[in-house]
Amino acid sequence: MFPEDNERLKDIDMNSVSDVWKTLTDMLLKRETLSQTAYDTWFKDCQAVDLVDNRLVLHTPSEFKRNIIEQRFSKILSDGLMEIFSCQFEIMVLCGSELDDYMRDTKEKEKGSNDGEYI
Repeated sequence: MFPEDNERLKDIDMNSVSDVWKTLTDMLLKRETLSQTAYDTWFKDCQAVDLVDNRLVLHTPSEFKRNIIEQRFSKILSDGLMEIFSCQFEIMVLCGSELDDYMRDTKEKEKGSNDGEYI
């Protein structure tokens, strides 16, 4: 990690998965680990969906983009998250309607974890 990144990361307020995604992509672009062309081609329409259990979940509209992100960029993304959080992250990329399934499954798991508990 570059020293200037350390200082910059201290001042970043990461309250949401969108904040984490922006911080990650900004850092990778600044260092030229990720070119602007690669970002525009593969990530511009990509959305960060969830950050849970050391897994960053992304959504992209096409299976082709998902395959490219998984094959060519997952290590770069994971390494960047390691620098930000000091722990290893898995990258999960959803495409198309898989987002709906993921959100439904996540809500069901959250609901199931509250069964029998007093809230």
